[in-house]
Amino acid sequence: MSAVETAEIVGAAVAVITLAGPVQNLFRRTLGRKWDLYERLYRLGAGAQLNFFIAVIGEPPALGDTVEVDMPDSGAAGAPDGDPSVKRRFLRSTFVDPLFYLVTISDEDEAVLGFSITTRRRRFAPTFYAPRAPSFRRRIAGRLPFGRQSYWLVRFRLGRTTFARAASNLEGTPRIQSSSGARVWLDSEAWYLGSRGHDLTYVFTNTSASPVGGLPEGLEPVPEWEDQEAAIQTDSNCECTFKPWVAAIRTTTQIDTVTVVSSPLQLERWPGAFGPHDDEVRQLP
Repeated sequence: MSAVETAEIVGAAVAVITLAGPVQNLFRRTLGRKWDLYERLYRLGAGAQLNFFIAVIGEPPALGDTVEVDMPDSGAAGAPDGDPSVKRRFLRSTFVDPLFYLVTISDEDEAVLGFSITTRRRRFAPTFYAPRAPSFRRRIAGRLPFGRQSYWLVRFRLGRTTFARAASNLEGTPRIQSSSGARVWLDSEAWYLGSRGHDLTYVFTNTSASPVGGLPEGLEPVPEWEDQEAAIQTDSNCECTFKPWVAAIRTTTQIDTVTVVSSPLQLERWPGAFGPHDDEVRQLP
């Protein structure tokens, strides 16, 4: 091969590489935007800085406010009136995208202690794993009909997977919270995944803030996580089972919101709803 031919080949390769970047960026902004967002959302995790979330999403939150939460005061001595508590301030940030909502709860150091992801379109159905699959290759390998690697406890798609299907590999019963009004509703179940799930609590939710999933039929109010009598019953063998209305919803209703809660933020002290507040995002595109 002559020097001229070599130079031509090198020049052609450089031209292809030069064009690849803009073409790839164009694809991510248009036809490939959905898949690009899937990978971006998959990178998010509790404990990361709020600035990391902003960098991954690519724009700052549309809404932000400070919320006060009564948290246990681990440094205080016991008191006869009950466990001592202290008010802590957290920043609640709401990211708004035409395809999803993202709500984060971060502390004074801007560490994200919990976050919710809500799909806004049925065609936008990202897949999540708990614990997270370590690589794209292992995620693909885990879906194969042969040689399945069962390193995850939960695998589900927002807007597609029912409550029962998402929790099919989990043992025991979750904690239930639900509410229903004239035009808003919220139905959630929470699973603490233990050490194998990195000591995180996952909350699956169907909320009126999303048009995906619809209204859960037969929804009854369960306002407190501590009071489960309306949702859970004990059979003659002293085993906990779901009441009929809960069992029916779990098998027919899709999850449209997933929330990850980490310590020291606690499930009972999560500020507000799981996902965005309907009235707050109603005027946003």
